[in-house]
Amino acid sequence: MEQIKHLLQKVQAKIEIYEKHKELSGENFNIFSIMGMESDEVLRILRLLQSF
Repeated sequence: MEQIKHLLQKVQAKIEIYEKHKELSGENFNIFSIMGMESDEVLRILRLLQSF
């Protein structure tokens, strides 16, 4: 049981590092979130793609 706990702690540490990297690198950046338009995101992207 201790081995499983230790493994899960290591995995959690890796996840936290990855999440911090995503935050610092801007990988989670979403212009629709900033504009408060998250629910319209898919529709707006489809309209944009249709315009090409």
